[in-house]
Amino acid sequence: MVKQPQIGLLVLLQASSVPQAVTGPRGALGTRAPLSGRRLFTSPAEDKGALSDNHGASERPPPRVRKSIVHPRDVPSRTAWRSQVSPLLQTFKELKGHLLVPTDFEIPMDDKRWAESAWGYSLGLAVKRLRQIQRHSKNKLPDDLVEALDAMGFVWDVSDFKWTVIVMPALRRFHQIHGHTDVPRYFIVPQEDGDWPESSRGTRLGFIAMNIRVKKAFAKQAAASAEELKRLDFCLDGTIYDRDWNEKVLPSLEVYHREKGHCNVETSFLVPSTLPWPRKAWAMRLGIAVDDMKVRQAYTEQIARDKDRLIALGLRLRGQIPE
Repeated sequence: MVKQPQIGLLVLLQASSVPQAVTGPRGALGTRAPLSGRRLFTSPAEDKGALSDNHGASERPPPRVRKSIVHPRDVPSRTAWRSQVSPLLQTFKELKGHLLVPTDFEIPMDDKRWAESAWGYSLGLAVKRLRQIQRHSKNKLPDDLVEALDAMGFVWDVSDFKWTVIVMPALRRFHQIHGHTDVPRYFIVPQEDGDWPESSRGTRLGFIAMNIRVKKAFAKQAAASAEELKRLDFCLDGTIYDRDWNEKVLPSLEVYHREKGHCNVETSFLVPSTLPWPRKAWAMRLGIAVDDMKVRQAYTEQIARDKDRLIALGLRLRGQIPE
């Protein structure tokens, strides 16, 4: 457990509603505490006592006032940084091994690894606020604070971090194992497999790879890594179906026609691993691919686009190309 100093009234970067002025039964102005299920850093005992003295003698103790700084222009003081934010980030890194704090992460209640005064604190929102201040606010964080954050490995750009630390190491390892990066859609990096990078374990790599191709996720990062992705045979532009048709299926059918004089491909036929067959198609089950076109309606878009070329090769597909 990391020892941390007592946290006082100043609450850093806690997202909550600003107390609203309300009129009491006698017209006096008071404050209404924000309706929030999240616990904020609370005042030490001496502060609470000072507050109760101002209210005079009463059988009912006054409501506990919780304060926070939430405005994007607010910059944490050096004292607040040393006593509040920095110790919590250090604890998170010791426990998780990184500082990619989820936005919805709150300090667990009754967890002795964390300072009791911080239980329930929305550290994820605090981290998000730090990024917002540095990225969008005119009043940037102090240079020495930025240097301290950099030194502990603070994540300024979430997408860059995920791409560099999680996605690319996983794709490299997948390629080492399988010889390609056509990651199945539902593939998840094994959680307990030491052959995979620790930072990538448990990652839904198939889902991420699909989103990179189809939804252009990590577009900036993928563009910057285009050369390496090409070396890994990652299908970046278009779908795997389209890439396989253009680089494997159609060129193999053309060679088959030249070699055999027809395109009546037997189901068991494998593309020979030798020239003049297209290198990227070596050992491909071309017969299965042709059967899938006939029975499962595979490559329908590609067949419609290259219909004339397939007719010239003598390939007949019922319902798609005339017998």
